[in-house]
Amino acid sequence: MGGADKLEAIHDFLEASDVQTDQEAGGVRFTASDIWLAPDSLRQEQTLTGRKVVSFLSGRSGWIAAPEGAGPLAGAPLKQAQGELFRLYFRLLLSDRMEGRTVNAVDDRTIEIVDAAGQTARLVVDPESGMPRGLGYALASASGPPLETEEAWSDFRETAGVKIPYRIAVTRNGLKFADVTVTDCKINSGLKLEEMRKRP
Repeated sequence: MGGADKLEAIHDFLEASDVQTDQEAGGVRFTASDIWLAPDSLRQEQTLTGRKVVSFLSGRSGWIAAPEGAGPLAGAPLKQAQGELFRLYFRLLLSDRMEGRTVNAVDDRTIEIVDAAGQTARLVVDPESGMPRGLGYALASASGPPLETEEAWSDFRETAGVKIPYRIAVTRNGLKFADVTVTDCKINSGLKLEEMRKRP
């Protein structure tokens, strides 16, 4: 993936993407971005037909803002943001070096990662090349049980010496949900916490 030293040297990260949901999931297209700053600040933005929703998580609390109003990050959106922070790509690859995380080999191609808060993810690896091929996890739902989610990763490209998947196929509860195409990726670009905290 580029080496643990390069992964550990990452202190901020920005990834923008186009998301196309399947017809059964609404058939909508929107843009999304994930912006992370060490150690635990995450800003996420989604824009659909001019409607922008922004959430910000720092530590265990945060806020969410939409055209109809803003408020504290709570319930399913908070759990989703906490899950995204836990599953942040390059941090997940360093789980064996992170305090409070347990890493176990389930079989010759699946690695289970658990943290002290109960977050769990299953990293799928190609046993021949050693490259990660996808991720499985339970996604918090606003109504009903968590959604069993699978991501299939492909089209790896190098950014700042780190290989990152630029195409992600997402399924939920066994059904195709969306295709994600990364459009921009920046590592260590000098992000500032005060900028990430700004509300739209």
